[in-house]
Amino acid sequence: METVEQAIKAVTEWAKQGKVLLMVGTKPQAAEIIRTEAERAHLPYIVERWPGGLLTNFDTVAESLKSLATNEARLEDATVNNLTKKERRVLTDKVKRASSVLGGMRHLKTTPDAMFVIDIVAEATAVAEAKRLGIPVIGLTDTNANPEIVDIAIPANDDAKQTIALITKTLVDAILRERPQAEPAKAETADDTSSVVEPATEPVTEPVAETVKEA
Repeated sequence: METVEQAIKAVTEWAKQGKVLLMVGTKPQAAEIIRTEAERAHLPYIVERWPGGLLTNFDTVAESLKSLATNEARLEDATVNNLTKKERRVLTDKVKRASSVLGGMRHLKTTPDAMFVIDIVAEATAVAEAKRLGIPVIGLTDTNANPEIVDIAIPANDDAKQTIALITKTLVDAILRERPQAEPAKAETADDTSSVVEPATEPVTEPVAETVKEA
């Protein structure tokens, strides 16, 4: 499919330029796939709810990230800080809540250069913020979505785990081919999408372009 090739070309060029791609997929079908593939390439990601203002009010988000890092450090050094059991419990809960939303962005120092989004309807706020700032977006677009609101629209069933996994892995592979040093030591484990995708009724041997659904 032409749009898949366009997306591969785009992420390859961004990788060459050292640009940062933010991966977004908060729906249950996408979350674990996005987390696994993003971590494989050391990319920032959002798999819980989208923090409103993440892009348009990044300074506030950056402060929250600093606070998360500080609180995590306090927990690790709890004995030195003489935290009581109650203080440790309260701090642990606070870190857990913040980490669930911001954990995938720990190393994001500024707004991302581009975004990859699963389901542009569900992630309408994220897409709108990116559009406002001129951040290019690659998005999976099902039949209920308007492909014109993103820069590269990939017509696909954004509810199908296998499709999400195949397209996401294809793009991450393209990034890693351009900067293979980003591949973690245990990449072969993260690379195995069989644990997060639903098995097909027939073996999937066709390329990505033939697997995704035409809009």
